[in-house]
Order: sequence, then C-alpha cells, then structure tokens
Amino acid sequence: MNGHNGLSGSIESRGHENRLYSWNLLCLCVVEAGWGLGGAFLSGGAVLPLLAASLGASLGTVGLLPGLAAIASALPQLLAAHRTSGLTRRLPPVARGHVWPTLAFLPVAAVAWHGGSGNLQVVLLYLALACWYVGLGYVVPVWLAFVGSLAGPARRGHALGVTSMVGLVGGVAGSWLCGRLLEAWPAPGGYAACALAAFTWMNLANVGWLGIEEPALTGAAEEEPAGERPSLRAYLAGLASSVRGNSEFLRLLVAQQLVSLHSALGSFYLLYAQRQFGASPARVMVLASTSMAAQAVGSVVYASVADRIGVMPAVIGSQALLLAAMAAALAATAVDHLTAVAVLLGLFYGTYFNARTTAVMELARGSDSAAYQAVSNLFTTPASVAVPALAGWAAERYGYHAVLCAALAGTAGGTALLILGYAPGLLARLRSTMSTVERQVRLAATLW
Repeated sequence: MNGHNGLSGSIESRGHENRLYSWNLLCLCVVEAGWGLGGAFLSGGAVLPLLAASLGASLGTVGLLPGLAAIASALPQLLAAHRTSGLTRRLPPVARGHVWPTLAFLPVAAVAWHGGSGNLQVVLLYLALACWYVGLGYVVPVWLAFVGSLAGPARRGHALGVTSMVGLVGGVAGSWLCGRLLEAWPAPGGYAACALAAFTWMNLANVGWLGIEEPALTGAAEEEPAGERPSLRAYLAGLASSVRGNSEFLRLLVAQQLVSLHSALGSFYLLYAQRQFGASPARVMVLASTSMAAQAVGSVVYASVADRIGVMPAVIGSQALLLAAMAAALAATAVDHLTAVAVLLGLFYGTYFNARTTAVMELARGSDSAAYQAVSNLFTTPASVAVPALAGWAAERYGYHAVLCAALAGTAGGTALLILGYAPGLLARLRSTMSTVERQVRLAATLW
C-alpha cells in the first residue's frame, strides 16, 4: 500500500484508510473551529491594532504588529523542525504546542484590563504578544508537516482547504461575537474579556487532539527517536544544500517576497476605514467578519479544485485576487466600498496561504517538509517586518493611496515571475496533450 491516502491497496485497506482519514480530518476540524473562533477575539488584523491604539500606540507602532508576529514566529521554526525530525510520533509535540502559546493571552488580558495610555502598557502588550507568536511559530511548521502526513500527497489540498474553511467559519462567528462584546463593553474591559475568551475557546478546542490517530505509527506509546538525529549544524548544512539545488522552490521564495507587500493592505485597511471614513468599531468588525466569511469560501473552493488543477495555478490565481483587492481599495470613496476589498482580500487569504503551504510541501521533494516550511517563512520575514512599518510611516507622509500603488506594482511583479516560471511547463504539457490527441485522431482515421 502506498502511504495512507487510500489510493492503492486492497478495497478493504482503502476503506479503512478512508475512514481513518475522515476521522482524523474531523478531529482536526474540531481544533481549527475553536482556534478560529478564539483567534477572532484577538485578531491581528482588527482587534490587536484597535487594542494597541487604545493604549496610545502610534500608527507606526501599530504597523509593527505584523513584523512582530513575523519575527517572533519565524525564529524558532528551524529549531522545531530539527527537534522533531527524529521522532516517530509528532502528535504529542503538536498537541502540546497548541496549549503553551495560549498562556500569553492571560498577561494580554491583564494589560488590557489595566488600560491607560503610555509606553509601558504598549511595551507590556507587545512582550506578551511576542511570547504568543514564539510559541505559535515553534509548532506551525511541525503542525503543517503533520497534517500533510495524515492527508497524504493526493489529499493535502483537500485537508488544508477543509480545515481552513472550518477555522474561518469559527472565525466569522468569533468576529460577530467580538463585535457585540466590544459594542456592549468598551475599553479597557472589553479587550480584556476578548483575551480571556480567546484563551478559553482555544483550549476547549485542544481536546480534539486526543482523538487523532497516526496511521503509520499505530502502537507507538510515546515519542521515540526514529533514528539518530543529526547535529543542528549538520541538519542545517544538509537543508541548505537541498534548497540551493531546488530552482522551483527558490523561484517561489522570490515571488513570496514580492507578494508579502499584501500586508500594506491587510494591516491598514480596517484602520483606514476608521480614520478616513469614520467607521465605528462595530462596523470595523463587520468588515473583518466579511473578510473571514470570504476566506471560508476561498478555502472551500481551494479544497475542491486544488488537487485537480495543480498547486501553482492555485497560487497564481490567488495572487490575482490580491491584485483585484488592491485596485478596489484604491478606488474606494466610502466605507461601504471597502466591503469589496474585504471580500477579495478574504478570498486571497483563503486560497493563497493554503496554496503556498501545499506548494512548499510539493517542492520539498521528499526532504523534511517542516524544514522547508520554516525556510519559506524565514525568507519572507524581512519583508513582513519592513513592509508594515514602512507602510505606516509612508502612509502618514505620502498618503495611503501612494502606499497601495507601490504594493500593487510589487505584487504584479511577483505574480508575473510565477507565471513566467510556470509557462514553460504548461506549454510542454499542452504540446504533449496535443501530440496525444493528434495520434489518436490519426489512429481513428486509419481505422476508419
């Protein structure tokens, strides 16, 4: 039997593995639903910027939030990939890694409850968030590799799309509840309650890890080394050699760097709605909910078509949605016009990150998928840090439209790079298909 995706082997074995895949997917969805719902109460695109602003943070300081998330979450990823590379079971570290980071929400709640306006409160908030992001970064690449191994090569797109969709549906519900909460309970108490709600829902959802089974490792009672783990230095040297020889992966990394300009839109359009058009916090949360709903739709579409059309067309298509979202933001003249931006941006998020993750898994080519995910995230970290901070500074000096125009140009360049890299392979496949059709036509004519 080939793996555990149910594509080969006896009918009985395929049925067993299909049932096991369905059960594991259900348990993953339980976790994702709770994390989506809880995460909406402290969403990086809506609640955290508003919380930081309520504590006196400037627009430039608020713009550092995506950078903080990128740096803190990227730093431990290679270490996590190395530490788990020699384990026969990855479920225990993945499950634990979904518990420890949520403890950071407790000091966030304390800072929000204290309220006030000053540098100390902002520093304490950012320190607590840094702990959250470090813990999250430690588990993310291992979790992605774990989900990919549960799904198998033929179902990666389906598994990522379905779990993302469920998480986003939870996020939509959480955004609605968060909006009602902030409307009824203003700062600082409302933001403190949001942090506690995030902590509660996420840890309730973590119960879902208890039901996961690792098919290839049934009977393993604990984390055991699968073999002698190489030293960190040897591990990194081997990884560097593997990445240098992978031209397609390197092209994807460069394209990702350019597309990371999306944060110039995602980090500020909700604040733009508030400052430019006078949108209330409740209206801002409606836009956030709309975006999350669109993300769910995008994830459903991705789950339905990704494994059939191929991962690179999915990446290119998602980036086209981002270009449309940026154009819609440039054309907006009222807060209602930003609904289109929220929809397009949500569709982009619902497809792009799933497609990028699946592309990294595919391009790893048998190497350590978790390590490749870590390299991908580390490579985009500099832009993730610089773009929002520079965008906040440039928006105050030159205006938000100028920033969006620059982001639009960079994103178009990244999309063109992928299209040019993908075109030769596409043309080769088309020529092969046409040759096959031509042979079949000639054979049919001969027989006729």
